[in-house]
Amino acid sequence: MSGKIVLLAGGGSLPLEFLRFAVLRVREVVTFAIKGLTEPQVEEFSSKLYWIEGINLGEFLRLLGREQPEGIAMLGRVNH
Repeated sequence: MSGKIVLLAGGGSLPLEFLRFAVLRVREVVTFAIKGLTEPQVEEFSSKLYWIEGINLGEFLRLLGREQPEGIAMLGRVNH
């Protein structure tokens, strides 16, 4: 895969591990990070980063439409 992908990153180390692997194989990784949950280090490996409040589905879908990725990954823990 060589196009843009989106990562919806929750808590824990899995999103960061995914990013470390993905940046070696794709041109662009756009990360949607959940404030207060996602590790701040995701910024190092993301081509673009959006910090979102909780799971705001409307905001996520609006920004997702703007990015038009080839694929989406959702990784990490989300407390509700």
